Amino acid sequence: MHRVAQTWTIEDVVTLNPPDSPQHTSFLDRLLEFGATSPDLLLECAVDLETRHGPFVAAFGQLPFDLGLGAIKVDAPGDRSGSTVELWLRPVRMSIDSFGRLKSLDSSDEDSRGRTTITQLVGIIRLGDKRERVHPLYVARLRNLKTLNEQLGSHMVENWMRLPEVSQGEPSRRRRPLTGFDFQRDVAARMRDHLITATRALLNAYSVSALINVRKRSYLYGYHAMLAPGRIVGAGVPIPILNGLVEPAPSPEPVSSSLRDIKDTVGSAIRADDPFIRRLQALHALCTDDEPELALIGICTALEWFLNQKFRDLSTTKRNGEVRTGSIHTFLQSRHSNVLQPETIKLLRELVLTRNDATHGAPPTQRHTRLSVSYARQTLGLALNTYRQINLSSAENAPYLKQ
Repeated sequence: MHRVAQTWTIEDVVTLNPPDSPQHTSFLDRLLEFGATSPDLLLECAVDLETRHGPFVAAFGQLPFDLGLGAIKVDAPGDRSGSTVELWLRPVRMSIDSFGRLKSLDSSDEDSRGRTTITQLVGIIRLGDKRERVHPLYVARLRNLKTLNEQLGSHMVENWMRLPEVSQGEPSRRRRPLTGFDFQRDVAARMRDHLITATRALLNAYSVSALINVRKRSYLYGYHAMLAPGRIVGAGVPIPILNGLVEPAPSPEPVSSSLRDIKDTVGSAIRADDPFIRRLQALHALCTDDEPELALIGICTALEWFLNQKFRDLSTTKRNGEVRTGSIHTFLQSRHSNVLQPETIKLLRELVLTRNDATHGAPPTQRHTRLSVSYARQTLGLALNTYRQINLSSAENAPYLKQ
């Protein structure tokens, strides 16, 4: 995102987000109080929205753990076909006092001892055609916030988004037109759907690349949206991130979490619930439990299952009708191995030899050396890389990529 310009101050944002009444604090103050956002982030996004062409909205949310990817940007799918969310992730460190209250929110790289690291999400989303036509009318009302409870434009402009009339005197087919408040609630809720879809796509890609299933922890805390530079609105009551930290969610220990792997997986729609991916995730747990030999044998078995599912001609049928499935060695000797990179083929050959030693034992003249957990993890990465190269070799050879 862009650097914060001097033309925007936190006082400008506060002016655009006053309290509903003198007796209540503003929605912005509540968000800042429980750490859903920070002044620096708000100013940065206000400048970013101002410099873009077209009506863009920034949607904010938080995850109660750190993926360990640093500050990155990923283009992820939105809730509508063909829509894209420019998804920003940033690790943020939270300081909590002895009473469980938030003391500070810091995205710098300073000493993080005694702090809890969470992930701050920002999704930049372009409004669709219908909301795009109404958005300028809404922005014009921000010059005088008291006019937000009035009708936006003419009936013809917002007829597509009218809400049910509450008055019993009105015919049932009549609808009242939108006010500024109606419009901002509708847009905030719609952008929440886009941000949730994009976040799930990201966590699905991470689950595939890291072989750790983090999708069940995809709830967005502290959700809110910036509908115009500096104007903050919600879609329901945002849940503080502190609620998500009640049950510890430690950072995962992935096999591979490179940004390139995750970007490739987001775009290729490889599912974390694919049978082969589920097998590798289960074998990753064996590595975590310090059982590298069992994990290694299981990885080879899973690979052979996948290869025989993918290439049916690797299997042979005996005269008695018994089907003998092909091994990794059989695959490497076949024409199908041409889709793999030379380095991958070399590592697979080494894997076969290591698996045979682990299964049958090393020759009597050699002392058996126990496999290391790190080698088993590398083998998991090799299996995942083999899976990717085969499935992404051509569109017609990618049945496992289809949703």
